[in-house]
Amino acid sequence: MLSIPAKGCKVVRVLVVTVLKLNYNLISQVLFSKLIQTQIKNKMKIKGKVVYQDLGTGFYGIIGDDGKEWRPINMPAALEKDGLQVEVTAEKADGGMSIFMWGETIKISDYKKS
Repeated sequence: MLSIPAKGCKVVRVLVVTVLKLNYNLISQVLFSKLIQTQIKNKMKIKGKVVYQDLGTGFYGIIGDDGKEWRPINMPAALEKDGLQVEVTAEKADGGMSIFMWGETIKISDYKKS
């Protein structure tokens, strides 16, 4: 059996704690960077035209230049004008169920009128 003097135990303990802290910091940085990458990947730029849909209680949506239909859950009041050309930065919204059954649900984070 290997015998470590008491002084040696303290050195080993400090070494183990230091290695664990370094591993924890490294793992934290990797996980955080993956989270940031995921958030960046989920953002999208949409160019298109604002349209008013007279379905149910009515709402404003965006028809992209590619023909896709987008239904913002947080349409800024400044964009609520039928026919307005816009560029928005958005991400897909969770729980996009709605009575409207029109377009893909998004949450707008930035916009500009074009």
